[in-house]
Amino acid sequence: MIRRLTWVTHFDRRVIAGYTLLEMLVAVTVLGILMAMAQSAWWQHVAKVRRTDATVALLSLAAAQEARYLDALAYTDRLAPPPPDGLGFTGTEQGWYRVSVETDGPDRYRLVAAPGPGSPQQMDDRCREFWLDQAGARGSSPAPPSTCWN
Repeated sequence: MIRRLTWVTHFDRRVIAGYTLLEMLVAVTVLGILMAMAQSAWWQHVAKVRRTDATVALLSLAAAQEARYLDALAYTDRLAPPPPDGLGFTGTEQGWYRVSVETDGPDRYRLVAAPGPGSPQQMDDRCREFWLDQAGARGSSPAPPSTCWN
C-alpha cells in the first residue's frame, strides 16, 4: 500500500467568515432598486389619500348648498360668510386645496377644488382639479372621476 504524504501548512486551513465586497455591493444595489420602487408607490398612495381633502370639502359644501336652497330657493356663490348669507366655509380640512364656487343663476352651481399655493398636491399629475355640480355630477382633470373620486 502506498501512502501519500501531504504537508499541511497554516495557509491551507482557511476559514471563510463574512462577506466579500462584491456581495455587499450587490446587496446594496438590490436594496436601492427596491427602495426606489417602494418610494414611488408610497408617494402615489400619499397623493391619493390627500385627494380626500378635496372630495370631502366638495361633498360637505354640496350639502350646505342644498340646505341653503331649501331655505332661500337659491344657491349662493359666497363661501366664507356664515349662513344665511353664505355657507360658512373657511377652507379644506388639511388646507391642501383651494375651493371656489361658480353659480349660473339661482338654481345652478359648480364647486371646484384645485391645489392651493404651496400645496404638495400641486405635484399630483393624475388629479389636479375636482368639481361637483348641483345635479351631483362629479368631474376631475386630467384623469377621469372614476380614478380621482375613489
